[in-house]
Amino acid sequence: MNSAPSISVVIPSIFSRFVDGQNMIALSASTVGDAINALVKTNPEMRSQLHDSDGRLLRYLQLFVNDDNINDLSGLETRLDDGDELLLIAALAGG
Repeated sequence: MNSAPSISVVIPSIFSRFVDGQNMIALSASTVGDAINALVKTNPEMRSQLHDSDGRLLRYLQLFVNDDNINDLSGLETRLDDGDELLLIAALAGG
């Protein structure tokens, strides 16, 4: 049985307080969705930062695998390879 690829999740500073101040977290995941689930499982406070009350990803959150927006790939089903970086970007608007 093959193990899931080892990837890095890049955590923006706005979320660092929910992950003990870390700016990068290493984990194993086969898809972007698996990576988000693993991140929330090990850092439960991240759930409300990533998901709405129905469990969907928040609209202002953008996810990139390396330099590619997952919306241009296969969304949460985007496959991951060893060494990939998953970048979380919180698009903030002012007014």
